[in-house]
Amino acid sequence: TVSDFRVTPTRVSPYVALHHRDYRLFWFGQLISNAGTQMQMVTINWHIYVLTGSALALGLTGLVRVLPIVAFSLVGGVFADAHDRKRILLFSQSAMMIFAAILGLVTSAGSASPAAIYVLSALTAAAMAFDNPARNSLAPNLVPREHLTNALSLNNILNRTASIVGPGQLPLKPHTSTSLPGRNSVFTGSATRWNSFTPSTSLCGSFGR
Repeated sequence: TVSDFRVTPTRVSPYVALHHRDYRLFWFGQLISNAGTQMQMVTINWHIYVLTGSALALGLTGLVRVLPIVAFSLVGGVFADAHDRKRILLFSQSAMMIFAAILGLVTSAGSASPAAIYVLSALTAAAMAFDNPARNSLAPNLVPREHLTNALSLNNILNRTASIVGPGQLPLKPHTSTSLPGRNSVFTGSATRWNSFTPSTSLCGSFGR
């Protein structure tokens, strides 16, 4: 009878979106890159406070990050719709890697003034205004429609994990976290993490247009 007929639901892996090669490369590349971003943001805040001892100067770091994003976010979204998103990510991530490397170099040279940090932070934020729309619009191109919800959930997990893991990599001892070599290693490490995202993006063969 019909009442005796039961349909056994098919169990779907909570990581089914990672079974797709392009999305898997993209996801792990994002994880490393976002962790570097979070680590660098915390270190810049600490660096500014060590250099100036001013709460106002520390607050300005947030302002110089927000203004370029506000100014370029709409342009970045339109640009991502009109151009190859893979190419946009390659350029934006390469730009952020260069800015982090420059920050590491000026820090190691002992010439990292607050003004230089503000300028490099603003340039990084401007690159992120183009990077984020292209990055956020890629998931539908990387997985089938039936796995899109899972991919979006994994993206949320990625962002939360990076916000914890990134700052968690900073030195715990005050004398190491405030030292010049300690800050320089963070900026250099951040550049390396962005560099790891660039090849993972280039290896994704089918997405982004």
